[in-house]
Amino acid sequence: MTNIIIIRHGETDWNKEGRLQGIENIPLNSTGKAQASMAGNFLREEKLGAIITSPLDRAQETATIIGQCLDEDEKIRVKKSFIERNHGDISGLTIEEQKVKFPNDDYEVKESWEVLCTRVKKGLEDVAESYPGENVVLVTHGLIIKSILEITSEGGLNSENLSLLNACISNCSYNDSKWEINYYNKVSHLNRTLQ
Repeated sequence: MTNIIIIRHGETDWNKEGRLQGIENIPLNSTGKAQASMAGNFLREEKLGAIITSPLDRAQETATIIGQCLDEDEKIRVKKSFIERNHGDISGLTIEEQKVKFPNDDYEVKESWEVLCTRVKKGLEDVAESYPGENVVLVTHGLIIKSILEITSEGGLNSENLSLLNACISNCSYNDSKWEINYYNKVSHLNRTLQ
């Protein structure tokens, strides 16, 4: 059984301001760094085969902090399959700014949901094949985690209105060619002031 511990990256200033983050490289803020440390401390007892991260800075910073907490930073691997969606015209905007700039929702998104899910599914299959019987930490982005939850539940979990908090932990496992979601959006490891 491959066990994937999925962590959303820590907070950035754009998260704090309610701005939609796509493929832009926005660094963690001080809260995000603290959240990453808390996630790392929570995972101290886990024996890991790898720490896989999106190539974007906010995810890599989170993965590095977690790796340092676990003394496993040499196991960090970057995987493009788990990069955030390219939000095109609306990237960097708040919801209010989107409504003003695109009142008819006539904006262009650079990557469709179907294309995103296809690449994420391939990434998950690669992880399960590369690390059979191991625990793997995957540091990625909110929309990517939503797609993972839909893929691994075979559409049984509609994540459209699910709000995933920064540094939340979700968990799924792969056994006998079948995915199972064990839990999602866990935040008990975070200090309440940082949620």
